[in-house]
Amino acid sequence: MNVQIRTITLQSFLPDINEDVLKKFTDHLSNFKKSGYPPRTYRIVSDLIILDGNSENTKNLISNYVALAEKYNFWGVGLPFDVTNENYLDSLAMAKYAVKQRDNIFINFIPVNDGKLHLKAVPKISDFIIENSVVPIDNFRVGVSSAKIKSPFFPFSCAENDAEFTVGLESVGYLTELVKQNNRLDLNSLRELLVNSFTAELQKIQDSCLTFEKNSGITYGGIDLSLAPYPYPLEDQSVATLIEEIGQIGRSRGEAVFEFGSNGTHFINTYLTNILKSIVKNSGIKTTGFNGIMYSVLEDTYLSKRYGEDAFDLNFLKLLSTTCGCGVDMVPLPGAVKNTAVAGLIMDTLSTAMVLKKPLGVRVLPVAGLRSGEMTDFKHLFFANTKIREIKEGLTLQYLPHQQDQFTFLP
Repeated sequence: MNVQIRTITLQSFLPDINEDVLKKFTDHLSNFKKSGYPPRTYRIVSDLIILDGNSENTKNLISNYVALAEKYNFWGVGLPFDVTNENYLDSLAMAKYAVKQRDNIFINFIPVNDGKLHLKAVPKISDFIIENSVVPIDNFRVGVSSAKIKSPFFPFSCAENDAEFTVGLESVGYLTELVKQNNRLDLNSLRELLVNSFTAELQKIQDSCLTFEKNSGITYGGIDLSLAPYPYPLEDQSVATLIEEIGQIGRSRGEAVFEFGSNGTHFINTYLTNILKSIVKNSGIKTTGFNGIMYSVLEDTYLSKRYGEDAFDLNFLKLLSTTCGCGVDMVPLPGAVKNTAVAGLIMDTLSTAMVLKKPLGVRVLPVAGLRSGEMTDFKHLFFANTKIREIKEGLTLQYLPHQQDQFTFLP
């Protein structure tokens, strides 16, 4: 099994969309297929949308952007919204309008700017998520990010440079197979093997990217090395499986089988993240985005199974976020979840990102009509199913009438 390309994501600025760039981008995608790395999807994401009070003008810009994306058959359209200024309610209203227009529009709320968290925006984002859960799958397309993240992965993406592309990978199956074949090595030797083998694969992909850049004239912006699950039938690539394979190393016949969520999971999480960070630092591969491990519960067949077995909970995911680099993603919640619970989860995750100075995101799916202990029943190619877990109500300080909008942690 080789590393494959999950997505190639084009960054394209509003309002002056260069259609010629979109045409060149799609015309040259066949080069990746010829090189042996056909992308599963290609996507387009705008720069940060900041409402200035002229809502009709913004609606027209978004409509034009989406129409051009559809003309060139982009799989998804990313729209990141600034919710840190005085027009944050207008931004939320515009996002509500946009997400209902097409089922390929992804919304990314960014309530942090220059190290400051917009406290009053967080409950409104929570309202948005809860109100958007009438059709639970709609929140698959809604995320909250700690910063403008130049990642190819939706919904946590935001364009940083116009006419530039980034690459997201499918590498979990490749790394899992390497571990299985070399499970008698000690941790240091295994790490060296994983670093060298993965880097060699990445170099081949980067060579294809540089060829694409030369032929199309569109700048290569880097690869996000993040380990992301892939849920399609017969192609299950699970980060839980990868971690469990490493966890079996050294196990004797009489010892319990290591499962995700057991003590030591965070160590392996940190071990893998350290491998990714070493590649970022030392390999010469141009990287971007999270470069961490994506614990995307509903998109990961075996992770969702462990979640349903009570092997771990939301608090454990928040712990993993301190080193994994991606956040709390694709977690189902009870349909009657309280605003304070969602807001508190967002604030927990964003505070970790702010203090550790690393990108994190939150994507949760309240499931209308379901309560804690009941199973989800999604019938969708992207989704596994799991048990709804309880989430407690959260803090309320952000609701104080006299609470200031902006908060920052002391240096």
